[in-house]
Amino acid sequence: MAAAAGGGRAPRRPALLTPRGSGDRTVFLFDRRREQADPDEKVLSYGKDNYRAFRSAVCQAFGIATDENFVITTTNRKEITEDNFSELVQDGVTLYLLQSVDQMLLLATKERIDFLPHYDTLVKSGMYEYYASEGQNPLPFALAELIDNSLSATSRNTGIRSIQIKLLFDDSQGKPAVAVIDNGSGMTSKQLNNWAVYRLSKFTRQGDFESDHSGYVRPLPVPRSLNSDISYFGVGGKQAVFFVGQSARMISKPAESQDVHELVLSKEDFEKKEKHKEAIYSGFIRNRKPSDSTHITSDDERFLHNLILEERDKESFTAVVITGVQPDHMQYLKNYFHLWTRQLAHIYHYYIHGPKGNETNAVTKDISPFNNIDIEISMFEKGKVPKVVNLREIKDDMQTLYINTAADSFEFKAHVEEEGIVEGIIRYHPFLFDWCAPPKKRGLAPVECYYRISGALFTNDKFQVSTNKLTFMDLELKLKDKNTLFTRIFNGQEQRMKIDREFALWLKDCHEKYDKQIKFTVFKGITVRTDIPSKRLQSPWTMYAAIEWDGKTYKTGQLVKSIKTHPIFYGSIEKFFLYGDHDGDIFATGGEVQIALEPQALYAEMRIIPISKLDRAVSEKVVKKYIEDEMAKLPDRLSVTWPEGDELLPNETRFAGTPIENLQKLGNYSLKLQVVLNESNADTYAGRPLPSKVFKFTIIEGKPEKFLVGLLELPFRIGVPFSIPLELQDEFGHATHLTSRMRPILEASGLTLKHDDIPVGTKCVIKNVTAKGCINSCQGKNFNLKITLPGLKEDTQIIKIRLQPGPPRQLKVKPDSEILKIENGTAFPFQVEVLDESGNITAQPELIVHCKVNWTPKIDRELLMQGLLPDVKVPSSVKDVRYCLITYLDEHVSLESAFTVRPIPDDPKHIKCKLKGSNTLRMGEELQSEIDVMITDQFGNQVQTVTSACVNSLGVSGPGLDKSNLKITWQESTQTMKVKGIRYKPCLLGSKELCFAWREFSDFIRVNLIAGLPAKLQFVDWPELEKPVAVINGRELDRPLIVQLCDQWGNPSPEPNVKISLTKSNNLKIVPSNQQHKTDDTGRANLGVFTIHAPRGEHILQLRALYNKTTLDCPIITINVLPDPEKPVCLNVKYDRSPAFPAGGTFPDFMVSVLSEDDTIIKNINPARISMKMWEAQSSRIRSPIDITTFSCSKVKDEKEDGFFYFRDKMVPERVGTYSIQFTFAMDKTNMLNSEQIIFEVVPNDPVRLLPDSLPATPAVSNVRALTSRTLVKDLYLHIMDEYNNRTGLDLVGRIIVKIKSPNEEDIEIPQFHGKVSTVEFPFEHGSAEINLVLAEDSPGRDSTEYILVFEPHLPALKKPLEPYRLSFMFYNDSKKQQLMATLTREKDQLSKSIDLYRKMFDTTNQLVTEMKLFGMLLGDTIIIDNLDAANHYRKEVVKITHCPTLLTREGDRIRSNGKFGGLQNKAPPMDKLRGMVFGAPMPKLYSTFSGQIDLLQQYRAAVVKLDNVNKDLDLHLQSLNTPEMQKKKQELAEQEKSLKLVKQKLGMTPALSDKGAESLLQPIMLDMSDTPIPPKRMRRETVKRLYSSEEWISNPTKQLQQQQVLQMAPSELNGTPRKRKA
Repeated sequence: MAAAAGGGRAPRRPALLTPRGSGDRTVFLFDRRREQADPDEKVLSYGKDNYRAFRSAVCQAFGIATDENFVITTTNRKEITEDNFSELVQDGVTLYLLQSVDQMLLLATKERIDFLPHYDTLVKSGMYEYYASEGQNPLPFALAELIDNSLSATSRNTGIRSIQIKLLFDDSQGKPAVAVIDNGSGMTSKQLNNWAVYRLSKFTRQGDFESDHSGYVRPLPVPRSLNSDISYFGVGGKQAVFFVGQSARMISKPAESQDVHELVLSKEDFEKKEKHKEAIYSGFIRNRKPSDSTHITSDDERFLHNLILEERDKESFTAVVITGVQPDHMQYLKNYFHLWTRQLAHIYHYYIHGPKGNETNAVTKDISPFNNIDIEISMFEKGKVPKVVNLREIKDDMQTLYINTAADSFEFKAHVEEEGIVEGIIRYHPFLFDWCAPPKKRGLAPVECYYRISGALFTNDKFQVSTNKLTFMDLELKLKDKNTLFTRIFNGQEQRMKIDREFALWLKDCHEKYDKQIKFTVFKGITVRTDIPSKRLQSPWTMYAAIEWDGKTYKTGQLVKSIKTHPIFYGSIEKFFLYGDHDGDIFATGGEVQIALEPQALYAEMRIIPISKLDRAVSEKVVKKYIEDEMAKLPDRLSVTWPEGDELLPNETRFAGTPIENLQKLGNYSLKLQVVLNESNADTYAGRPLPSKVFKFTIIEGKPEKFLVGLLELPFRIGVPFSIPLELQDEFGHATHLTSRMRPILEASGLTLKHDDIPVGTKCVIKNVTAKGCINSCQGKNFNLKITLPGLKEDTQIIKIRLQPGPPRQLKVKPDSEILKIENGTAFPFQVEVLDESGNITAQPELIVHCKVNWTPKIDRELLMQGLLPDVKVPSSVKDVRYCLITYLDEHVSLESAFTVRPIPDDPKHIKCKLKGSNTLRMGEELQSEIDVMITDQFGNQVQTVTSACVNSLGVSGPGLDKSNLKITWQESTQTMKVKGIRYKPCLLGSKELCFAWREFSDFIRVNLIAGLPAKLQFVDWPELEKPVAVINGRELDRPLIVQLCDQWGNPSPEPNVKISLTKSNNLKIVPSNQQHKTDDTGRANLGVFTIHAPRGEHILQLRALYNKTTLDCPIITINVLPDPEKPVCLNVKYDRSPAFPAGGTFPDFMVSVLSEDDTIIKNINPARISMKMWEAQSSRIRSPIDITTFSCSKVKDEKEDGFFYFRDKMVPERVGTYSIQFTFAMDKTNMLNSEQIIFEVVPNDPVRLLPDSLPATPAVSNVRALTSRTLVKDLYLHIMDEYNNRTGLDLVGRIIVKIKSPNEEDIEIPQFHGKVSTVEFPFEHGSAEINLVLAEDSPGRDSTEYILVFEPHLPALKKPLEPYRLSFMFYNDSKKQQLMATLTREKDQLSKSIDLYRKMFDTTNQLVTEMKLFGMLLGDTIIIDNLDAANHYRKEVVKITHCPTLLTREGDRIRSNGKFGGLQNKAPPMDKLRGMVFGAPMPKLYSTFSGQIDLLQQYRAAVVKLDNVNKDLDLHLQSLNTPEMQKKKQELAEQEKSLKLVKQKLGMTPALSDKGAESLLQPIMLDMSDTPIPPKRMRRETVKRLYSSEEWISNPTKQLQQQQVLQMAPSELNGTPRKRKA
């Protein structure tokens, strides 16, 4: 048997106390009544089902007296009785003999167990294996499985649920181990046995498997199903421990038990049992007392002593101790401690922190059943401080980051059939995440919104999961089921609705609320993006040079880094893209950015990515460091190492097929080993070439391997020698030559062949081939000629030849008799056959057979006697052969002799030159045709007596002839001289005469010399390109760019269709845009006239052309771009920057000038085109400025200041805040030139008055005992205001003295404050004071009387006293009456507010009617106003209510009715400039009279039409005032005014203070518009002063309401940030 569960010595074999029979049950007994008892077990075999008999057998076996008191229990301390005997005493059970059930176990025991795997091992074997951890390290999931078991074990704890993971890596305490300890309910020995059974789920742990439990009970539902019931497969624990290590020691103590149960499962034990053929799935459970570690004897497990010692004070616990930890797991746990602890904090986030999670801004949470889990992880290493972390204290796990970076959340719940519940929360993270895929139906929000959500699902146990709990098996299908009910959760309440629609609306709302945080600035224009596949989305795209995002500015040229791109990009910003047609600055959710990858020499390309993929955390220093590291990777030198025996030497010659790239093509090669940049393949970097090496070598033809028969010269004739040209080839088909003399073999059936050998040479020809044989036909006969060259790999070729009869060699005449008798005067036919040397009948053109009959001529006898014959004339042509026959006849003798006269050439007299082929050649090339030179006599016959030595006497000359490659050879076969290598030096093109001279003879030939191949481009009519070409920016070049193709000597080359393009730098723009051009038939291309746009300085224009894949030498134009002195580029603004800007004050003078590109001031600009704009700085969510105020420039005081525009005496805004000023120059109708924004702060003006932050209601108090009834003011904050109600005096310190006064000065019965005092002081600090006032109990005062609280500021630092603040209140002696009057006071305040709204509506209508009546009185459609400023101000106010006519100023400016002004068309020219240009005949006398009458009539007509239109509008408005609705409103107003009056009477308010306000409120407002339509600014200021004066403030309730509305404006508009009220 193997060692016991606790280790130590092997047990002795137990003795069988009774013989075992069939049907008996075996019971193992331990006597633990006393320490002196036998420590070993005894085996009792018992067959009866009777407790009393069993007890008697036990007493007999152990020698116990029958009357002795003892109990028999199970290892779980259940006492065996008559009732449960049959159930508990089963075969193989282990039992104790104890004095009592709760007796301490004096010695340890061993309990036999079997843990054969459950049948579910086969049934559920198809599910996921545990460690399919989706590409992650599975070790944290293994630990999580053990934590799951601990969570289940502690689920019924009422206090803290403690789970400890101890990593025991201290070598001094034994070998490495991992321990998971919890304070859960613990396990009995039977439960521990069940734990060891593989695949025994909690749902099946009943019956035979669980003898002391009735089965699994599902826990009650809790929020988000966080009931810790997450361990039920019966797989995870075993798989987890054996994944981590090779042995697991389970130590557990159940609650209310005295014993500790211990079980050891180890790989070593399993292997031992298998080796010894023992039962593998069986073992022992050691049952012992707590803190007993006597069974631990191995030094490898010394750490167990300390663990077991900790059992003493624990009521219940379970410890899983894993030993034999895998080395790689141990290294991971050590090195990645921070990582995997965060993973566990993420997994158990909601168990630790509760259903809401770890909300950073939440109030500190008390320990509750939903957040009482304490998971602590500690790691112990030798010589190091232990690492201890509590998962609750981790603040950077993924779920915590998700929760605290979410801008909004969407909670929902799904009810699935069979009691399935799914709870979910979806969070929105603007610009933070990029992982959620968009749905097919994208709904109302843009697609990028789906990339910004995270979420979590919470399910109960009605959904199947994989064994590893990482994958749901059926969740998605059940959620998609049509019967699934979805509800959205609002404030913890479920609401049924269409969940997909609600989610889409929520996502859209999140997008509109939180995503508008990128501000696009520096507008650069609209463009079309051809890089986008969809044409619909290619335009319009707006380009910007900068953005502002989360307080950071990104602009062109800035170094950036990307995130979540593959690969990661480093580069500089080129521009930003925003889809849509925008103009100026704008806020948007996002866009795209174009990045130039850095280093540009390495990549030289652009990438466009979403702005959200910019790494906002990276510093520019890090990006620069990366670029420098990339640059450092560039190589410095190139070292070449060749394989052994295969080194390539410089200028080496190799045969075709060399191993270097298996080169087969002949020629000169250069092998260049060049270092290039990755991706861009650039061979230069930062202006310097990268290392390279060049090896030059030549590939020549190889040895002959095969041959081809060349072109034969026909015809072939018997006996006539002919040649067979052969082309020898190497194995790659390259022409080669013989290296030794060869004897070919020629064979043809029926022919006798003779030939010469093939000599060594460049040409391979079988010469002097003669054939003899019978043909039998004058047409010839076909023969197969077999040619064999011995020694070649492919040595035979067969060709067909047609052999014809040879030249005539003999005549055959028939009849062939020597003596013929012919009758004189009769014809006699002769049959003549012309035969060749083989006897074949032959034929030859122009062959004439002569039959000669010689007649005896008259012969000079004397000459004949001397033996001289008559003279015979020789023909002049060597081809004319004469036959002569001499016959002597007499009566006795007949003599005959014959001879032939063959002419031979005479002495050389001429030379004759003949050109074979074309007479045209290119400059720099040789004449392709050959020239034959023949020597003749005076009759033109070729002289045959010359030899090859004659070539030395032949000379060739001509103007410009290059004789370096001239070759003259002797042609033996034709007895001629062949001249090759004719070419010319650089010279004029055209017809050239060549002179050939031999001795004193000469001949001439003409050739046509044309330009060489195109080698370069030259500009036409651009003589001075050595100097930069000056051009003003935005102007055209002074002439078109025309280029001509030329050879390398500059001769024009008429080559058509050569493509020519322009390359330029990026900052140089040419119009029209760069296009490809082609040359015409003359080799020219007209590129046109270009307009140049570029920054100041020199720029390069480079032409590019290719001919036959060769780059031509192209010229470079250096363009010196000069600034345009007439083009405005910026506005220069000067002003005094030192003073502050108090509210309502005056700005310093602004001096504005328009600068051109050459930094000079542009003059002669219409001042109307310069304007000043001012607006208040808005929050980052506002797209564009609103409420822009525009100012025009002031009149120039000095004519010498031409070009300078002044803005004088412009008013500072009256509200405190941040403002922006920008000056604008209207270049034309659409283009505006803006200056840089001037951002300034408007500070408060001098202190003037004391006011509350919000107007309190009219207090109504009594002098009763109740504190609330005596409270005058509570949490009233008084602040110092300037003239324009801006908070000021934040640095002032003083006090506020509060008094009570009566409106009636004679009244001496004045109420008192708490403490029976008449005055109360409050400290005044930081510009404000907090006021709380309570009336004294039983305070004096007259009932139902109105009193005034007077708040007087006492501030020593101020020289001028401030106006006090007054607040009226009602005093009562009766609390009930006070409560009633308080209600009436609130009603009075509401009525006053409602009446004020009605009055405003009617006042507006009355003002509109008055204005329309006023305009009906105007004659004509034009108003004359003093100056342009007044006209602008007038028009601005008029257009708010009606149409504004044309305005003319006395200075000659015009503002048209459509609002346009400025420009020459709206400015009358001055008369001094018209002098000398006004001429013509004088007008008739009646002209002026008629003109005046015409003008009056036109004005009258226009006035009548205008008046008619205005009257119609007036009638419409008057009719609207009489509509039932308006009448109803008037009635409501009257009723409310009446109610207000009654309320005031009930309140007993002083008539002097109330009636005056009511009367003023009821009086209609009449507008006096006789002088100006809009009151000047000073008048409005006075109105504001009166509005806030102290006297009217008290006496006029309407003023109170108006001021209350003013003071109830947004805090940012009134007092800045409001102070938070105290509770």
